[in-house]
Amino acid sequence: MMGQRVNRLGRLYLRLRGREEGVSAVEFSLIAPVFLLVLAFTVDFSGMVFARMSLNESVAAGANFAMINAQKVSDAEGQELADDIVQLLAAGTGNTDAIQALVSINNGPVASIGFIEIPGDNFEGGRPSGGSADVCYCPTGQASTIEWGQARQCGTRCPGGGIAGKFVQIDIRRAYSPLMAGLGIAEHGQIPVSTLVQVQ
Repeated sequence: MMGQRVNRLGRLYLRLRGREEGVSAVEFSLIAPVFLLVLAFTVDFSGMVFARMSLNESVAAGANFAMINAQKVSDAEGQELADDIVQLLAAGTGNTDAIQALVSINNGPVASIGFIEIPGDNFEGGRPSGGSADVCYCPTGQASTIEWGQARQCGTRCPGGGIAGKFVQIDIRRAYSPLMAGLGIAEHGQIPVSTLVQVQ
C-alpha cells in the first residue's frame, strides 16, 4: 500500500514538473519580444548618440580652425578658409556620402559638401547675394538659420546684445533614419549640428 502511494506521488511530481517547464516556455515567449524591443531601441539610440558626438567633434574642430585663422575672414581669403573648414569636416566624419555641410564666412564666401537648403538664404555663385566678409555684423537667429542684418561698425553694440564682429557659420548634417523615435537627436531623417563662431 505504502509503495503504491509513493509511486502515485512520484508520477504526480513528474507531471507537475513537466508543467513547470511548460510555464517557463510560455514566460519566455512573452518576455522575449519585450527584451528584443528594448535591445533594438538601445542599439538604435546608441547609434544616434555616436553619430551626433562624431558631428559635434567635427564642428568643434572646424570652429577651432576658424578661430586660429581669424585673419582669413575676409572677401580675399574667405573662400580658402571655407574650403579648408569643409575639408576638415569631411575628414572628421570619414564618410562624405552620408553628410551635408555648409560653411559661410561672415555672410560672404561659402563652401559646401552636398547641398543644404537654409531658409532665407539666396546663394548666387557660391556666396549669399549682397554679403561681404570684410565688414562686421550682428547676426540673429539660430546657428542653422542666421539673419545677418545690416553691416555695422566693428566693436559697436548690437541692438539685441553682443558686439558687432566677424562670424563663421558651420552647419553639418548626417543622414540617419532611426528605427524608433528620433528623440530630438534625429530630425526628418538627419542628425543636424550647427554653430556660429565669432572670430573677431
